Amino acid sequence: MPRYTLRTLLAIVFVLCIGPGGYVAFEQEIARSQRAAVGRIEQLGGIATHRTDPPLLVRTRWWRSVLGDDSFGYTSRVWLNQTAVVDADLRHVARLPRLETLDLGDTRITDAGLVHLRGLTRLEELSLDHTQITDAGLANLKGLRNLRILWLEESRVTHDGIASLRQSLPHAQIH
Repeated sequence: MPRYTLRTLLAIVFVLCIGPGGYVAFEQEIARSQRAAVGRIEQLGGIATHRTDPPLLVRTRWWRSVLGDDSFGYTSRVWLNQTAVVDADLRHVARLPRLETLDLGDTRITDAGLVHLRGLTRLEELSLDHTQITDAGLANLKGLRNLRILWLEESRVTHDGIASLRQSLPHAQIH
Protein backbone atom coordinates (compact mmCIF):
# COMPACT_ATOMS: atom_id res chain seq x y z
CA MET A 1 0.00 0.00 0.00
CA PRO A 2 1.47 3.36 -0.99
CA ARG A 3 2.40 5.86 1.69
CA TYR A 4 1.65 9.54 1.29
CA THR A 5 3.24 12.41 3.08
CA LEU A 6 1.12 14.85 4.98
CA ARG A 7 1.97 17.50 2.37
CA THR A 8 0.65 15.25 -0.44
CA LEU A 9 -2.56 14.49 1.44
CA LEU A 10 -3.15 18.18 2.15
CA ALA A 11 -2.58 19.00 -1.51
CA ILE A 12 -5.12 16.35 -2.56
CA VAL A 13 -7.70 17.61 -0.07
CA PHE A 14 -7.08 21.19 -1.20
CA VAL A 15 -7.61 20.31 -4.88
CA LEU A 16 -10.74 18.26 -4.13
CA CYS A 17 -12.28 21.07 -2.09
CA ILE A 18 -11.24 24.09 -4.16
CA GLY A 19 -11.80 22.55 -7.62
CA PRO A 20 -15.56 21.96 -7.31
CA GLY A 21 -15.97 25.11 -5.23
CA GLY A 22 -14.22 27.14 -7.90
CA TYR A 23 -16.47 25.66 -10.57
CA VAL A 24 -19.60 26.48 -8.57
CA ALA A 25 -18.40 30.04 -7.98
CA PHE A 26 -17.57 30.44 -11.68
CA GLU A 27 -21.00 29.19 -12.82
CA GLN A 28 -22.79 31.36 -10.24
CA GLU A 29 -20.87 34.46 -11.36
CA ILE A 30 -21.84 33.87 -14.98
CA ALA A 31 -25.50 33.46 -13.99
CA ARG A 32 -25.40 36.56 -11.76
CA SER A 33 -23.83 38.66 -14.50
CA GLN A 34 -26.41 37.44 -17.00
CA ARG A 35 -29.32 38.20 -14.62
CA ALA A 36 -27.98 41.73 -14.07
CA ALA A 37 -27.63 42.33 -17.82
CA VAL A 38 -31.14 41.05 -18.53
CA GLY A 39 -32.49 43.20 -15.69
CA ARG A 40 -30.98 46.32 -17.28
CA ILE A 41 -32.28 45.32 -20.72
CA GLU A 42 -35.78 44.98 -19.29
CA GLN A 43 -35.48 48.35 -17.52
CA LEU A 44 -34.76 49.89 -20.91
CA GLY A 45 -37.96 48.34 -22.29
CA GLY A 46 -36.21 45.50 -24.08
CA ILE A 47 -37.01 41.81 -24.21
CA ALA A 48 -34.60 38.93 -23.62
CA THR A 49 -35.20 35.23 -24.20
CA HIS A 50 -33.43 32.41 -22.42
CA ARG A 51 -32.38 29.10 -23.94
CA THR A 52 -31.60 25.99 -21.90
CA ASP A 53 -28.61 23.92 -22.89
CA PRO A 54 -28.97 20.19 -23.34
CA PRO A 55 -27.60 18.54 -20.22
CA LEU A 56 -23.85 18.06 -20.24
CA LEU A 57 -23.94 16.46 -16.84
CA VAL A 58 -26.81 15.08 -14.88
CA ARG A 59 -28.99 18.02 -13.88
CA THR A 60 -30.25 16.62 -10.62
CA ARG A 61 -32.23 18.57 -8.06
CA TRP A 62 -29.06 18.75 -6.02
CA TRP A 63 -27.11 20.46 -8.85
CA ARG A 64 -29.99 22.87 -9.39
CA SER A 65 -30.06 23.68 -5.67
CA VAL A 66 -26.30 24.35 -5.68
CA LEU A 67 -26.01 26.30 -8.93
CA GLY A 68 -29.55 27.61 -9.44
CA ASP A 69 -31.65 27.24 -12.58
CA ASP A 70 -29.96 30.22 -14.28
CA SER A 71 -26.75 28.23 -14.58
CA PHE A 72 -28.31 25.78 -17.02
CA GLY A 73 -28.95 28.10 -19.92
CA TYR A 74 -28.12 31.43 -21.49
CA THR A 75 -29.70 34.52 -22.97
CA SER A 76 -29.95 33.86 -26.70
CA ARG A 77 -31.98 36.79 -28.07
CA VAL A 78 -32.34 40.45 -27.13
CA TRP A 79 -34.70 42.98 -28.65
CA LEU A 80 -33.97 46.60 -27.81
CA ASN A 81 -35.50 48.07 -30.94
CA GLN A 82 -37.46 51.30 -30.49
CA THR A 83 -36.19 51.76 -26.94
CA ALA A 84 -34.20 54.56 -25.30
CA VAL A 85 -30.99 52.47 -25.37
CA VAL A 86 -27.79 54.50 -25.81
CA ASP A 87 -24.19 53.50 -26.51
CA ALA A 88 -23.22 53.10 -22.84
CA ASP A 89 -26.09 50.64 -22.27
CA LEU A 90 -24.50 48.17 -24.66
CA ARG A 91 -21.92 47.31 -22.02
CA HIS A 92 -24.71 45.27 -20.40
CA VAL A 93 -25.37 43.43 -23.66
CA ALA A 94 -21.64 42.64 -23.85
CA ARG A 95 -22.10 40.54 -20.68
CA LEU A 96 -24.13 38.03 -22.73
CA PRO A 97 -21.34 36.23 -24.64
CA ARG A 98 -23.63 33.51 -26.04
CA LEU A 99 -26.07 35.98 -27.57
CA GLU A 100 -27.28 34.86 -31.02
CA THR A 101 -29.73 37.61 -32.05
CA LEU A 102 -29.64 41.33 -31.23
CA ASP A 103 -32.08 43.96 -32.51
CA LEU A 104 -30.99 47.57 -32.01
CA GLY A 105 -33.09 48.97 -34.82
CA ASP A 106 -34.59 52.43 -34.51
CA THR A 107 -32.43 53.45 -31.53
CA ARG A 108 -29.87 56.17 -30.81
CA ILE A 109 -26.92 53.76 -31.10
CA THR A 110 -23.82 55.22 -32.77
CA ASP A 111 -20.43 53.91 -33.84
CA ALA A 112 -19.15 54.31 -30.27
CA GLY A 113 -21.65 51.75 -28.97
CA LEU A 114 -20.56 49.04 -31.40
CA VAL A 115 -17.27 48.65 -29.50
CA HIS A 116 -19.25 46.73 -26.88
CA LEU A 117 -20.37 44.15 -29.45
CA ARG A 118 -16.86 42.96 -30.39
CA GLY A 119 -16.90 40.06 -27.93
CA LEU A 120 -20.27 38.70 -29.06
CA THR A 121 -18.64 36.13 -31.33
CA ARG A 122 -21.68 33.84 -31.37
CA LEU A 123 -23.91 36.59 -32.75
CA GLU A 124 -25.74 35.35 -35.86
CA GLU A 125 -28.23 38.14 -36.53
CA LEU A 126 -27.86 41.86 -35.85
CA SER A 127 -30.24 44.67 -36.69
CA LEU A 128 -28.84 48.20 -36.85
CA ASP A 129 -31.43 49.67 -39.19
CA HIS A 130 -32.63 53.22 -38.52
CA THR A 131 -29.53 54.04 -36.41
CA GLN A 132 -26.67 56.53 -36.65
CA ILE A 133 -24.10 53.84 -37.55
CA THR A 134 -21.47 54.83 -40.17
CA ASP A 135 -18.75 53.00 -42.08
CA ALA A 136 -16.33 53.65 -39.20
CA GLY A 137 -18.53 51.71 -36.77
CA LEU A 138 -18.62 48.65 -39.01
CA ALA A 139 -14.96 47.96 -38.17
CA ASN A 140 -16.17 46.73 -34.77
CA LEU A 141 -18.20 43.99 -36.46
CA LYS A 142 -15.41 42.48 -38.58
CA GLY A 143 -14.55 39.85 -35.96
CA LEU A 144 -18.11 38.51 -35.68
CA ARG A 145 -17.45 35.47 -37.88
CA ASN A 146 -20.79 33.80 -37.07
CA LEU A 147 -22.82 36.78 -38.24
CA ARG A 148 -25.21 35.55 -40.95
CA ILE A 149 -27.66 38.46 -41.24
CA LEU A 150 -26.98 42.17 -40.74
CA TRP A 151 -29.65 44.82 -41.19
CA LEU A 152 -28.36 48.32 -41.97
CA GLU A 153 -31.30 49.91 -43.76
CA GLU A 154 -31.76 53.65 -43.16
CA SER A 155 -28.38 53.93 -41.43
CA ARG A 156 -25.47 56.16 -42.44
CA VAL A 157 -23.44 53.28 -43.87
CA THR A 158 -22.28 53.68 -47.47
CA HIS A 159 -21.86 51.08 -50.23
CA ASP A 160 -18.08 51.30 -49.69
CA GLY A 161 -18.53 50.48 -46.00
CA ILE A 162 -20.66 47.47 -46.84
CA ALA A 163 -18.15 46.28 -49.43
CA SER A 164 -15.34 46.51 -46.89
CA LEU A 165 -17.35 44.55 -44.31
CA ARG A 166 -18.22 41.86 -46.87
CA GLN A 167 -14.49 41.14 -47.22
CA SER A 168 -14.31 40.23 -43.53
CA LEU A 169 -17.72 38.55 -43.38
CA PRO A 170 -18.21 36.94 -46.80
CA HIS A 171 -21.01 34.62 -45.65
CA ALA A 172 -23.14 37.35 -44.08
CA GLN A 173 -26.23 38.67 -45.79
CA ILE A 174 -26.10 42.43 -45.45
CA HIS A 175 -29.31 44.33 -46.09
